[in-house]
Amino acid sequence: MTEPGPATPVAEETAALQVEHLHVAYRRGEDLLEAVRDVSFRVDRGETVALVGESGSGKSTIGFALMGLLPEGVGEVTNGRVQFLGS
Repeated sequence: MTEPGPATPVAEETAALQVEHLHVAYRRGEDLLEAVRDVSFRVDRGETVALVGESGSGKSTIGFALMGLLPEGVGEVTNGRVQFLGS
């Protein structure tokens, strides 16, 4: 398990939320199960979006990563000013 790095300021003109190349995998015994593979998106200020998909498609895992609850996630998530998950 990797610990998240320190918060890094980002430019003010960036998106309200930006996710780049998010990858989350879990170990189950000897197997490595990919829950999320190379997901990238941005949400601009004032924009409303929904994350939809079939059961087991990774919606909750992406949400947990956005909240910083998955330190084993690899990728970059910024919320407008602070990078809080990095590879």
